[in-house]
Amino acid sequence: MLFRRLGSNVAAMVSYDDDASLWFAAVVTAGGTVSDAQKGYISTLIRALKAGGSWAQMDDAWALVSESATQALVSLKQRRTATVVNSPTFAASAGYTFNGTTNYVDTGFIPSTHAVALAQDNARLSVYERSNADGGHSLGTFGASGTDARMFLSARTPTGGLNTMRFGINSASGNTTTTTVTSVGYSAISRTPASVVQAWKTGTLFQTVAPPLGVGLPAQSLWIGGSNAAGALSNARPAQIGFAAIGASLSAGQELTEYNAIQDYMTNHGAQV
Repeated sequence: MLFRRLGSNVAAMVSYDDDASLWFAAVVTAGGTVSDAQKGYISTLIRALKAGGSWAQMDDAWALVSESATQALVSLKQRRTATVVNSPTFAASAGYTFNGTTNYVDTGFIPSTHAVALAQDNARLSVYERSNADGGHSLGTFGASGTDARMFLSARTPTGGLNTMRFGINSASGNTTTTTVTSVGYSAISRTPASVVQAWKTGTLFQTVAPPLGVGLPAQSLWIGGSNAAGALSNARPAQIGFAAIGASLSAGQELTEYNAIQDYMTNHGAQV
């Protein structure tokens, strides 16, 4: 746990969450710095996720809304450094903007290798988009064969002329909600042990569907700004993305507390939508 003295003659100290402190150190190792303000924001976020129960279910997450690109690319939990490809645009306290054609972020997180809480029939993807985009995948990964496992989430896609959420969650095919949504804000899709897929928006369940047959976990790394289709960019998305996460499904209470925690983090950066 790190401590910061508030002044040379002030005895009060500020403590940070232990996992937050490990993230600070990982950012420095990656060549970045973390201001005292950002330390407080990240520590508050992680503590809120822990208090709400979602941190334990989260395998990894990327706070793309950060002070610097280095911070944005160091994941919060497993603390691996992602790689940018073809120069998506980073803006401090705004996240990464993708062009919908060539650029993306390779997180380096391989579901079949790095999963801890995540499982074939207990899985979740989430994303915080700051622009109302259409088409493509917010994040995703799948193999070359049509029978391979895939995980992807499009916070909004104009499928069949409707602006609906589209997703695949450890199956060989995808689903589309029938409810019209905006992509702006926090979206999540979960495959639960109860054999249903739940679509969430800003912490609220808006649709439940039956999932296709589960076929395991994808063996390719998760990409943000599009999907990793066996090493090639597929379904690139023209969106500004501020946060993404992967892990196991959450309860209704955990979904709401996670949304509130992330929204508070965005508000601290002036990036809330």
